[in-house]
Amino acid sequence: MTYSANYREIIAHCPALIDVRAPVEFMGGSFTNGVNCPLLDDHQRHEVGSCYRQSGKEAAFKLATQLLKGGAKKQRIELWSRVISDHPDANLICYRGGMRSTVAQRWLREETNVEVVRVAGGYKALRNYILHYFAAYQPDYKPLLLGGYTGAGKTEMIRTFPWSIDLELLAHHRGSAFGAHSTPQPSQASFENHLGAELIRYDEHNYPILVIEDEGKHIGRRFLPKAISENFAGAPLIIVDEPLSGRLDRLFSEYVTMGQRTFLERVDHREGVERWCALMKENCRKIGKRLGSKRLGELLSLLEQAEEAQIRTGMTQDHRFWLEYLVTNYYDPMYDYQIASSEKTILFRGDRTAVAEYLTSLAVDPMKR
Repeated sequence: MTYSANYREIIAHCPALIDVRAPVEFMGGSFTNGVNCPLLDDHQRHEVGSCYRQSGKEAAFKLATQLLKGGAKKQRIELWSRVISDHPDANLICYRGGMRSTVAQRWLREETNVEVVRVAGGYKALRNYILHYFAAYQPDYKPLLLGGYTGAGKTEMIRTFPWSIDLELLAHHRGSAFGAHSTPQPSQASFENHLGAELIRYDEHNYPILVIEDEGKHIGRRFLPKAISENFAGAPLIIVDEPLSGRLDRLFSEYVTMGQRTFLERVDHREGVERWCALMKENCRKIGKRLGSKRLGELLSLLEQAEEAQIRTGMTQDHRFWLEYLVTNYYDPMYDYQIASSEKTILFRGDRTAVAEYLTSLAVDPMKR
């Protein structure tokens, strides 16, 4: 049977991994190119697993065969075939590269005359490859941290540079107390897998620098692997300076205009606004100890006034008042303290244009590094 153990190539460049593990396994850890097309759903997997523990491998295989008779088998093959139609070079993967991916490979061959490569060792082998990659992480490029006040547009800049990796995109979080999206972050294992794949692909470009945002050890609830975190922690800092008005414009667009969109799409206007504001209030209370009760009360009061105004008029501009209060009373003082107490070397400081020009010069001119 056709299989591959070229894990680096699979992780970095396989167009699609047809992952036949159960959804609960996929949610626990997957790769960016993974497409969950389970052979057994969560309930069936539980049934077969219980049978295996009680009666052994042969009985479990018979039960699985019974569960996948007739229409269920056809449905699986059709689902896999759709992925293969979009990605002819897709690979098959299960947990250890054993029975489930072998069955899927055989069914596809027998029913569609298509031979799909199976990943030897399955998800576990790919996961181990990523962990070993992290353990041996000693890049040739120089990491650089992009810092600055909240709203300075660091993430926007990161996404314009070819010699950068967007950690917030991989972690599905904007990296602050108010940085959660309406959908959850990936699991820790998935985040690590996504990061590992990005770093492996990045290695191939031989860029002299890697620009990442100054996030610290974690983004939301997802932590950088220790070796990566330690490598980044020793990197010098480039600070983006941006006037308060420009930062507030950006934060308003990101947190209010775009942030409310998913809430307002699901329910009526009033309920959408109330749900979004409830989340913002919850985020405010998370930083309540640092703000102190007086400032927390003032912040919540401004937010409630903006909520009432939006429900009454449909206008959102009053949300700018509590955002400005949050920035000037929490984010800016906190960042000033962090910079003052940090031992990081500040390599350069300037506005967005100056920073972009400086980083470009480092990327193309070896004499400036």
